[in-house]
Parts: sequence; structure tokens; C-alpha cells
Amino acid sequence: MPGAVGVGVAGRSSYRGYGLQQVDEKGRVAIPAPLRAALLARSPTGDDGKAVTFVVLQAHERHPCIRGYDLDFAAEREVELEALARQNALADGSPDDDVLRGGMVSDEQPFDTSGRFVMPSFPRKHAHIGKWAFFHGVGRYFEIWDPATLIATPGIHPNVRALVEHELAERKVVL
Repeated sequence: MPGAVGVGVAGRSSYRGYGLQQVDEKGRVAIPAPLRAALLARSPTGDDGKAVTFVVLQAHERHPCIRGYDLDFAAEREVELEALARQNALADGSPDDDVLRGGMVSDEQPFDTSGRFVMPSFPRKHAHIGKWAFFHGVGRYFEIWDPATLIATPGIHPNVRALVEHELAERKVVL
């Protein structure tokens, strides 16, 4: 699987790379190696000195896909959402809690050494993910798409659409 662990603007590993992965009937799927390496590099360490192997999954607010990221980014995202809730204060001056309600809907899933985890049913349904999932790193997080949905979604960059079509052809997958 192409890609590499790169360093982002904050000195942390960036999610770069992609991969077309098969999803089994129970929703198990593996995070592609380049994205898994970044996830591990960005993850906090436990008392034993090893990375805490959880991935946070969230239905994307604007697109029919899943956003995936590490626990540290989840904490950063919460701070960003609280600031956004204050910026969009209600008439009485109180923060708009609806910003938090929508932005905090997420699942933390453990993954094993090969990157396998069980994709929860809500985000999977939101993203229309069936037998195949396309993972794509976008810097601070990665996205997980149903390949057919990505191809059909207006506004997707032509290079990404072409990449998905290429990966499907390489694997001889007919949707």
C-alpha cells in the first residue's frame, strides 16, 4: 500500500496514504499500513510504554464518509468544538450545545497489530460501506469511504476519484 508516515505542521505524523480494504460480514476491516503507522505514531503511550491502540471513528459532518483519527486529535477536536460552540452562542449568550452534540458523536475502537478493527454500524451506515472501504489520509485525520459513494459524490477532487477507480481496477473489483 503506497504512502509513508510524514511529519505534519505541528511536528506530528500526518495521515498520508490510501488503501482499498475488504470489509467482512461483521464489519471487520484493516487500516492500511501507512495510515496505521501514522495512527500509532500519533497515539499516546500507556504505562507499559506501548502505543494505546484505539482509533476514533466519526460520521463526517459534510460528506457521506467516516473520519478516523487518534485519541490525541480527539482531545484537540473537542477543544475546537467548544470554541465553535462559544462562537455560535445563542441569543442568551450561552454556547450552542448543538455544535457539541453533532461533533462529539464518535466511537473509539481498539485495533490489533495488523490494524484490524470492527467498524461500528452507525458510521458504516452513514458512509454506505458494504464489502469495500477506501481509506484516504488527509493530514490531521483520514477518511473512510464506500468506493461507489466516493465516485458519485459531487465535489470530490478528480485525482481522488481517479485513484479510487484505479484501486478498484487493480484489485479487479466490480461494484
